[in-house]
Amino acid sequence: MAVIEKVAKNNGITSEEVESEIALAIKIAMKNPDSDVQLIWKKLSPDGRPPTAEELTEKIVGLILQNYSVV
Repeated sequence: MAVIEKVAKNNGITSEEVESEIALAIKIAMKNPDSDVQLIWKKLSPDGRPPTAEELTEKIVGLILQNYSVV
């Protein structure tokens, strides 16, 4: 069972509702006026488009793998 499905089941809501809440959280986070936060968002979403939860996760994992040796 995927993480989103587990969260939905544990909270008695649908997967779509979980995805909608995550999308809203991403949009809010992207509006943070802190310049350091904005620099991070430019790396995570260079086109300025709010990424899906899956896209954001993939991008974060990619950045981690670029910056740390994983043995």
